[in-house]
Amino acid sequence: IEKLNVDPAKVRVIPNGIEVARPQSDRREWRERLEIDESSFVACMVANLHANKDHATLLKAWNIVVDHKHNAVLVLAGRHYGAYESLVSLTHELGIAGNVRFAGHVTDVAGLLTAVDLGVFSSQSEGCPNGVLECMAAGLAIVGTDIEGIRGTGLQFLAPPADAERFAQIVLKLADDPHLRATIGAANQSRINERYNAQRMCEDSVKYLSTDCTDRSA
Repeated sequence: IEKLNVDPAKVRVIPNGIEVARPQSDRREWRERLEIDESSFVACMVANLHANKDHATLLKAWNIVVDHKHNAVLVLAGRHYGAYESLVSLTHELGIAGNVRFAGHVTDVAGLLTAVDLGVFSSQSEGCPNGVLECMAAGLAIVGTDIEGIRGTGLQFLAPPADAERFAQIVLKLADDPHLRATIGAANQSRINERYNAQRMCEDSVKYLSTDCTDRSA
């Protein structure tokens, strides 16, 4: 609308929707696979590894988290695109290689998220990311960046883009409050069922297409 000077009346926005999958492996199996013990606090970002997702800020935030919580582990789940090598190097530069797991492309995202205590998402530009919705569907609290595509999902705990210090502060607040995480996670899960399910997305798409066709015929 702003860049192309499009009439807002001609734009239809259909909120994203996902199908909730059944876990293929459970929490114990995933933690064993990732070599994470049960006492560790685990956060996960589900997003392919490329520059747009700004994993670098997340790793810098995790460096701060680890200074306060030595058993904290960050799992990065996503295809290894152009940013992978630089991110691995950054974990070594920061001294947190032992606190980060690169899980690669994961088909059992629902299973992986059973092994996680917190969802995180550091992207600086998004529509309505599946990685956030999948964490919500898993009943997780989430720390994200304060951008429209994430804010619009109703998340409460948001940090300014590229602000590693603030991101880490919010993570630590939730890490120390399991009751708060559980309460927020339950609310996130309910919101997925009510607003971000695939059936609703398809029905809205059909409705808008039908309306547009009727308008053009008239």
